[in-house]
Amino acid sequence: MQGDEMSADARREGVDSRPSGLPTQLRRAGFVGIALFILLAPSAGQVFGVKHLLLREWVMYSGVGVGIPRGEFRIWRGDHMVATLSPLEALDLPAYPSVIHYTFAHRVLDDADLPAFAARLCEALADHDGDRVSFEGVVGTRAGWRRAQHGDVCKGDGHQITAAGSQREAEHDR
Repeated sequence: MQGDEMSADARREGVDSRPSGLPTQLRRAGFVGIALFILLAPSAGQVFGVKHLLLREWVMYSGVGVGIPRGEFRIWRGDHMVATLSPLEALDLPAYPSVIHYTFAHRVLDDADLPAFAARLCEALADHDGDRVSFEGVVGTRAGWRRAQHGDVCKGDGHQITAAGSQREAEHDR
């Protein structure tokens, strides 16, 4: 009972019963130092050009879908469709590579890149018993999805990648 009265008296007088001193001050300073390091360390590479293993740079993911086609590659024999392939199947990949800063050699950034994207499929066209490959779908850009239509990808003519024509196309699968 007497101990309770003393602690109540100490609280009324403004005496803090929590421990203080050097260990508490060191913990606070350590926390502030670590928080500042976490927040400001990535800026060293951006602002000062300093490259170091401990100073990780910021990684921005704004361009992750840019240049990736979504749609169907269609293999034709005359006027009859023989097969339909996804862009991954056309590249013969199980998944797009997962790399930092997303540099992917087969990205479609303009009209001439889609035939290069499907070059492997065009080489194996005889295996599929077809005579031409077409593509219809969309290609990711920083502004949204753009429509892409190619009549004959292997010849490289009759193709067209247009700007997003409607709000639905621009916001498709964001």
